Amino acid sequence: MIYEDYNYNKEEDLSCCGICNKQFSEGEPVSVIDFPKGPFRIVCKECMDELRSLSLKDQRTDNGIVEPQNIINELKAESKLWRYMDLAKFINMLKNSTLYFSSPNDFEDIYEGAYGELRNKEAWDSYYLNHAKTSIITAPDNCWHNIEEEKLEVDARRLVEQISMRHDNMIFINCWHENEYESEAMWKMYSKNVENAIAIQTNFGELKKQIGEKASIGKVKYIDYSKRFVGINKVYWNKRKAFEFEREVRAIVHGFDECGKNGIEIKIDLKELICNVYVSPYAPSWFCELVKDIIKKYGYGFDVKYSELREAPF
Repeated sequence: MIYEDYNYNKEEDLSCCGICNKQFSEGEPVSVIDFPKGPFRIVCKECMDELRSLSLKDQRTDNGIVEPQNIINELKAESKLWRYMDLAKFINMLKNSTLYFSSPNDFEDIYEGAYGELRNKEAWDSYYLNHAKTSIITAPDNCWHNIEEEKLEVDARRLVEQISMRHDNMIFINCWHENEYESEAMWKMYSKNVENAIAIQTNFGELKKQIGEKASIGKVKYIDYSKRFVGINKVYWNKRKAFEFEREVRAIVHGFDECGKNGIEIKIDLKELICNVYVSPYAPSWFCELVKDIIKKYGYGFDVKYSELREAPF
């Protein structure tokens, strides 16, 4: 089995409760739940009430207060974020007072927006076929409905085809590197073609303040695509483990009105967003002075620092 901890291809019997095996009747209230491992289940009201009771019991502290589970804010307001770029992009940012969001169509990683490895597509289709059947059976009122098997199969396959379509032309992404310090790997990545690279440094709290209402912001999760695939709403929040060094934080915009564009710009207050500007350790001395002049020309007073990686040892 390719997937170590999951069994996506079980083709569950959707006519009975996945816990007690009770046969459903037309119009009976049901719930769809996901287990930590293995596929989802349709369960009857009695089993769902029991699960809720057990869940509350597990979450109850010594003083009897129920605390929410699995709500972890991985990014703190003070978490440092870095955006590495070349001089042209930095000047464009200063000139327009904007952040640029790129279409993933322009990204080099062929797995950008991917669901998994092609060899595992059959398992993905099987899982979502069952998921589609469940959605159809329980729509629109979260009750179980008896649907003729042939019709259910046709409608479910049509639904899977629809949800598996890529929407890269409606997605726009702004990328940051989370780290307390500068990253040599990131400097090398952005200085491989031109030594005159720049990094701006901010924090998560300020980034969220500037664009939080216009974009979703979160950490990228690095996964092994040979052992699992990605859910339909998570494709742009996952990357291969080979990219783990990037420690990427993304701001993602669903630009339905911007369909087909290579990128979009969002207006921000750069004076509030940027804490410091850093110059690549590979850049010559005159470049640092040039960056200071350009910043002054556009009316900003950012503190410009040479990368600390340039400091000489003894």
